[in-house]
Amino acid sequence: MTDAARASANVTLDSGLLARLAVRVGARHGLAVHQVIDLSNRHLSPRELESCISTEIADAQAKAASDVQACRFRPQSNAILTLRLRASTLGDAGLKSVAQALLLRAPLTLQTLCLAAVGAGDVGVDSLVAAIVATSGVQLVALDLSSNNLTARAGPALASLLAARKQRLEELRLSRNWLGDSGVASLADGFVTNQVLSLLHVDHNAVGPVGASTLAYALRSHSHLATLALGGNQLCDAAGWLAVKPLLGQVPSLRKLCLSDNALGGCP
Repeated sequence: MTDAARASANVTLDSGLLARLAVRVGARHGLAVHQVIDLSNRHLSPRELESCISTEIADAQAKAASDVQACRFRPQSNAILTLRLRASTLGDAGLKSVAQALLLRAPLTLQTLCLAAVGAGDVGVDSLVAAIVATSGVQLVALDLSSNNLTARAGPALASLLAARKQRLEELRLSRNWLGDSGVASLADGFVTNQVLSLLHVDHNAVGPVGASTLAYALRSHSHLATLALGGNQLCDAAGWLAVKPLLGQVPSLRKLCLSDNALGGCP
């Protein structure tokens, strides 16, 4: 063996060399890879659902890890997932299975969790929220619970999600439920500590002047909410205008306010 060959055979690769080089040249330590998992319009038992979600997430995480292998400096993989379950037959038991599957595959970041029109009720939302707020391993950015069967009883659970210090929820869609005044008032309690939500949809929720007024008062000190949908509620005439008036000019971050399909009439 030549001296050059002998020398190369004795070389030991420093496992931290690429990482130090990455720092020197300013390369990113982490690489975010967005994966979409679409399980909409499925009809699975709770057990089948949990297994299916867990498998799909594991596959998405593995693909994200594989994608970064092509990067020269091998940054840490960060899989950001969108999980769509729209119009699947879940019910409350199904939401509990969703929560269990998410916890099983933690840590993970969900850009969007779409649970619209899945037949969810208050009990299911309680289970889902309780699981998410109890851990920092599941980070939720946007949650869609539109077109379900949520009533005022779901308000405190949703408020706890908004207020959870381990979460940074930025978008919450609750359109076409039955929260009513008391449900929206409970939801407003979450804004005491939440300053990151930028979008809230509570349209078509049987909300009257009392609920709208409570929400408007809670949002006066909020610094990030840019979009608020209150259309299709029970905001009528002068009482309705008085309830929403604090939202007009007194929430500095608000850029879009939807009040369509209310019977507000002319501004007094």
